[in-house]
Amino acid sequence: MRAQRLAILALVTAAWVAGCGIGTSGDALPSADAGGTDGPLVDVGAGESSGGSGSGSGSSGGADASGDAQDAAHDAVTGDSAGDAPSNDGASDAAPDVPGAWMGTTTSCGPPNQCFDCTGNSAGTACVNGTTCGCTTYGDCQPGDSCQPNNTCGSTCGTGTQCNGCCDSNNDCQEFSDSRCGTPGAACIDCSRSRTGSVCLAGGVCGCAQDGDCSDTANGGKCLPQGVCGCGADGDCDNSPNGTQCQLPAGVCGCNGNGACNNSDYGNVCLASGVCGCNTSNDCSILDSCVAGRCQ
Repeated sequence: MRAQRLAILALVTAAWVAGCGIGTSGDALPSADAGGTDGPLVDVGAGESSGGSGSGSGSSGGADASGDAQDAAHDAVTGDSAGDAPSNDGASDAAPDVPGAWMGTTTSCGPPNQCFDCTGNSAGTACVNGTTCGCTTYGDCQPGDSCQPNNTCGSTCGTGTQCNGCCDSNNDCQEFSDSRCGTPGAACIDCSRSRTGSVCLAGGVCGCAQDGDCSDTANGGKCLPQGVCGCGADGDCDNSPNGTQCQLPAGVCGCNGNGACNNSDYGNVCLASGVCGCNTSNDCSILDSCVAGRCQ
């Protein structure tokens, strides 16, 4: 008799474990009921004179008294999962226990028996509400996508979105690059036009990693230790439109007189700010005009 009960319990437990993850609440055993106690134990091949089912020539009920008492004790101390049908100990419950909370992780998302892996999912890599792949923050989306208010990843920036990249002039989320630099959700910056360097560094700022990243910057052609372009001597300013003289201790190119601006695209006058520029269009080449102190 005991061997039969153990075999039945093993079958029920296997069905329960087949669900999506193991919850943190619900019954520890597979017979979670709707709040009531189980009916008397049903034996295989033997009837009971009291509470049992079946019509065999088994015991008069005394042999199962301890089993039914154990069932009642189990129900008294075990939390129930609402909605389970009453348990029948002669076979598995009408439905296996549904864990109170399944795994709800990237690799184990979904309701019982419907697990799926959200890794690399275009809608998002988070398990939203334990049932759906989606996003709750920009990090759940691929680079260049943004988490939308409906908790799925998309391409647009705007109110209520979180962009895993920067937002361009068309309000689209863009993956970070040297020409699209910035912080998550902020406006994109083109480092090719930056005075501090042509490379997008960690932290979303334009700067440099080597002197070659400073060849076209106005501050100077040398990559300084702090990761920004500048100068250590006049020779670092040969191609700078700010002027051909290194202004120390600032470490940026500029001018101390008009002579340092003879070949500057900004203008042939050394302005009071210490950089080359223009006061009128006469300070510019024939095809340029002076706009806000700079020839263009």
